[in-house]
Amino acid sequence: MKRCALVSREDAKGFGFTAEAQRTRRGLVSLSPICHLLSAFRSRRLPAAGYRNSLNPISYLLSSSRRGLAAAAVMALALSAAPSVQAQTTLTQGDVALLAINSANPDSFRVVLLKDVVANTVINFTDNGFTAGTTGRTGEGFLTYTVPAGGHVAGSILTWSNGMTITGTGWSSSAPSNFAFNGSGDQLFVFQGNTANWASQSGITLIHGINYGTAISSTSAAANTVQPTALTSAWISLPASTNANGYYSGSTSSTSSVSISGTVAQILANLVDTTKWFGNSGSAATFPSYTISITPTITIGGNTSATATAFTTTYGTASSSQSFAVAGANLTADITVEAVTGFEYSIDGGSNWSTTRTISRSGSSASATLLVRLAATATASGSFNSQSINLSSTGATTRAISTAASGNSVSKKALTITAGNQTVSYGTAVATVTGAAAIQRLVLSTETPHP
Repeated sequence: MKRCALVSREDAKGFGFTAEAQRTRRGLVSLSPICHLLSAFRSRRLPAAGYRNSLNPISYLLSSSRRGLAAAAVMALALSAAPSVQAQTTLTQGDVALLAINSANPDSFRVVLLKDVVANTVINFTDNGFTAGTTGRTGEGFLTYTVPAGGHVAGSILTWSNGMTITGTGWSSSAPSNFAFNGSGDQLFVFQGNTANWASQSGITLIHGINYGTAISSTSAAANTVQPTALTSAWISLPASTNANGYYSGSTSSTSSVSISGTVAQILANLVDTTKWFGNSGSAATFPSYTISITPTITIGGNTSATATAFTTTYGTASSSQSFAVAGANLTADITVEAVTGFEYSIDGGSNWSTTRTISRSGSSASATLLVRLAATATASGSFNSQSINLSSTGATTRAISTAASGNSVSKKALTITAGNQTVSYGTAVATVTGAAAIQRLVLSTETPHP
């Protein structure tokens, strides 16, 4: 709770908060939270007698002439008491991956983010293992990384080393209590959730894990772990003692630089391939520099393609729309929905329609609900079956929404022609046509009447 505004002792007595007021310098007192409101009222020069003569400030606010102030007071008090909530990026298995680890002094490790993360996102690390698939071992330490202002884009690399200067880095400690890698074998897990729940795994999301230097085991030794049930694709075990200090090198040989490119799934598959890690048992390994290039991806409803059911309408009226959840990750450009004859699109719930659309990205991500329909101008003679509505972005594989192989159609609009009774002079050509529908093509022929 923020410190209450300061008001005079005389006002505090008038408010009825003398017992709760605390003396401060210059004859001012700090009141309970409600004084935020009351001091604000006084600053607007409310009549002093009004609130001093009432039994208490609440009765004053609830008086018939002050009910508007009471409502404002309640809302302001609620806002002042509400905790500050800061948005975080929710991570899942494989969104962070380990690149390197050293158990020789100084302990250190390196990870890569495979997803954009916003500022204030909290990522936890622990060298506690598992005694069973869903039961964590306790007794070892925890380290926390809080993403600094500005966030991080996918492909960003984080490095921690024992004893490092942590000011401005986002790391919680340079020497966490009980957080130390055993040279004869240990493990490191990346997760989100309350560290106090590690044993039960309640509310814990495991993101990545590594076992090194010793075989998988459920024994009580701190160096041992089993593979947790929740980690399948983001898990690597390097049981040989030579892996006490090591890193992903793309082979079993040492190197000074590593470049990896591909989709997130492809990169993750590479990083957990035990045949592509270099290690040694004696001294700390010198981590190479890493360049991680993540291929942009577009998905439709979480898949690489989608098929629409048949669109049907009558000329002059747009068909019913169908919706598709479009998302892009690791993008370097916006997503373009390409034009297909006869179709139109909306990304604002149907308020605006166009024959092409651009889904803008925020950072390297984009998402939208894409509505698709046959336009009112689609012709009855058009071909709308087995069409591909392509979604593209620079560097990404083009994805498509396919229309049904049959059944897409535009019916002709019924045309009503009325000829009224007319008096025509001999030798005059007359043709008067009225119609309720838009006319695509109408040929009229007139002839001069003959006697």
